[in-house]
Parts: sequence; structure tokens; C-alpha cells
Amino acid sequence: LKPFWLKSGIPPSPPAAPHRCGLAMESVNNVMLRGICSLYNENHVAPVLRSMQEQLDALKEQLLEARAAFEAKADAADVPTAAPMQERLKSASADDSGVPTRAQLQNLEFALSKKAEASEVASVEQVHRLVAAAEQKASSREAALCAQVADLA
Repeated sequence: LKPFWLKSGIPPSPPAAPHRCGLAMESVNNVMLRGICSLYNENHVAPVLRSMQEQLDALKEQLLEARAAFEAKADAADVPTAAPMQERLKSASADDSGVPTRAQLQNLEFALSKKAEASEVASVEQVHRLVAAAEQKASSREAALCAQVADLA
């Protein structure tokens, strides 16, 4: 790229010697420029940064809620396997000449209701993918907001 004065064919004039008036005007210009930048920052940049921080806080809160929900899920060690359930069925059917009583049926129903469905319990890999997706979404939102801030500047 060529400087603008080369395109017009007019060379730049040499810088003037600083005078008292020139220095005073320069300091006034600096003060005015700082004021303009400060107002622009307060009215345009600061609200975007606040919005970004609020969104980041909301995403962090959602992540904490997801982690808490994951920790509240039943562990595989706590869920009875098929073998103990079959033993209970055999012992229940062995009593009373093969006819289970109402209490035995209720006990079996209670034990089965406590058992978690494997398809309803999230695996560790699924939780890791969910956490990675949430972090990627947060970083992409942050990047988009940074781009907006850069466009405003």
C-alpha cells in the first residue's frame, strides 16, 4: 500500500517547530480524546463486557447443575444385578408351595422399582461429551462477543 501523499503526488510538509500554543493545543486534544474514548467505553464496550460476563456466569451455573445431577445418579455398584433378583424369586417361589404371598410380591415390586434402567443412566463418556460441548459453546459465545467488541472499537 502506498501512503496517501504518494497517490496525490504532494509530499508531506515538514513538521512545524513546537510552539507554546501548539503544545497547549496538543494537551487539549489529548484531554478531549481521552474524554471521547472514556464515553465510548462506558456506552459501548462496558455493556458488551457485562453481557459477556453474565452469559459466562450463567453457563458456569448450568455446568455446576449438570455436574450435581450427574453425581446424584445411581452408581452401578448400588443397583442390584440379575443374580440376586433371581435368588429372591427362587426363595419366594419356594415358600408356600410355589405361590408367592402379597407381601412377597410387594417386596419384589419395591426391589424392581429401585433398579435403574441402563438406558436412562448417562455414561461417563456422555457426561464428558456434554461438559466439552458446554465449554465449547461458552468459548464460541465469548469469541463472538469479542468480535462484536472489536467491531465497535
